[in-house]
Amino acid sequence: MNRIDDMTHAEILLLDDDQIKDQIQLQCAEEGVIFTFSEPQPPVLATFKRDVEVFTCAGIKSTDEAFIKQLSEFLAEHSDKIVKEDYDYNVGYNDKFIKPDDDPSIGVSSSHFFSESEFVKYRSAIKERNEAKTSYDHDKKEYDDMNKAYSRIESYIWDLVRQHKDQEEEFVRATHDFGEYLSLASGDKEVAARFFIKAWHKRYDKELMERVREYLGLETWPEPPKEEEKEETAA
Repeated sequence: MNRIDDMTHAEILLLDDDQIKDQIQLQCAEEGVIFTFSEPQPPVLATFKRDVEVFTCAGIKSTDEAFIKQLSEFLAEHSDKIVKEDYDYNVGYNDKFIKPDDDPSIGVSSSHFFSESEFVKYRSAIKERNEAKTSYDHDKKEYDDMNKAYSRIESYIWDLVRQHKDQEEEFVRATHDFGEYLSLASGDKEVAARFFIKAWHKRYDKELMERVREYLGLETWPEPPKEEEKEETAA
């Protein structure tokens, strides 16, 4: 099977959807991209109740909410004594200095943890769940990477096919346009070519114009009108 990059314009126009899919898979094979990947299904992960609520203030944790609240209030009352370390980016991280902390973290937050006894009870099941999630995350990333590479190749192939089809539509349109001018010129190709160039020389690119010229059997195209001539005609 010839790769699409080695095909002629005419061969690309004849490709059907199945052949385009073959071209995508061929390009995948050339680049080492696996195209037979199935998306991994996420595992059903067990959940475990964390039985202890822990309160935190300024990095200090306790199960005693009243104590943490008192700590927060005490720090708020003496916030002017709280400092923080900082450094000058241009000097370096290792040589730090101290300055007042205008916004110390002295609020109260809470979260839930396992008690030691509950953790021991569920330890094996937690480990099994985490291993299943790690394995899924690895497989999902591998799938996503391959899918991204496949999508890139798929877009490249389809864009190339569309580009050639668009070129062919432009060619058909251009030859049709020329036919209209040829009718107006009573079959005189030179006159029709002059009409065609005046109207369309900026619309079609040089490659297409050359293809149309060869198809029509013209030796050359007339010189397109200069901008000055257009302005004089308009005046």
